[in-house]
Amino acid sequence: MLPYSLMLTALFFRPIGFGYRAKIDNPTWRAVWDWGLLRVVLYLPLVFGVAFGNLLQDVPFELNELSQTTYRFFLCIIKTHCITFAVC
Repeated sequence: MLPYSLMLTALFFRPIGFGYRAKIDNPTWRAVWDWGLLRVVLYLPLVFGVAFGNLLQDVPFELNELSQTTYRFFLCIIKTHCITFAVC
């Protein structure tokens, strides 16, 4: 849950940073906002990767002889009756 909330916070503050960077024509002001925007730009791909990796961590997949991926999803209505879906 933490990666998702940090990702949303970074996505929220990025356009605000661009707006406030241009408000005052002071080199120190712009340097502070440039540093903050650089941190957000470097941070977002990392958090997207962690969030996406956590999402796909328990998804079973297989590779065939052509290196094509097949994902298998299980829909269990009752624990003893499961339906398998294969997505190619």
